[in-house]
Amino acid sequence: MQPGVGCWAHGRRRFREALETDPRAASMLALVQELYRVEREAEALSPEERWAQRQKCSVPVLARIDGLRLKLEAEVLLKSPLGEALRYLGNQWTALNRFVLDGRLRPDNNGAHAASGMSPGMPRARLCRVGKTGRRDHTVSRPQR
Repeated sequence: MQPGVGCWAHGRRRFREALETDPRAASMLALVQELYRVEREAEALSPEERWAQRQKCSVPVLARIDGLRLKLEAEVLLKSPLGEALRYLGNQWTALNRFVLDGRLRPDNNGAHAASGMSPGMPRARLCRVGKTGRRDHTVSRPQR
């Protein structure tokens, strides 16, 4: 079984939620936006060129994110929204870094959510399908295979 790739959209969402109670989350959000800026700029590149661009631009940003994560972990309460976001980031760190190893990988799974009709960013137990009418069916708890 191959190791999974982490989803930066899920991590970003946690910091966006933490921003409501702690302005220090803004610095992490800015760094995550930098990762997405690199991805937008590399979108039209071949996988090999995208890999090279990520090595040049994304890897240093990931190092800054990790440094900020360690700094903030020492300052915030573990059960605060920012503490929870930092814990998620730490628990998923290896998976969140995998996208820089291969130019074919994406930093998030938003495309997979869109293709499956699932609403991204929702906890797995609360995933729902978006029907043809645009209405959400909250009775579905897992993606159908």
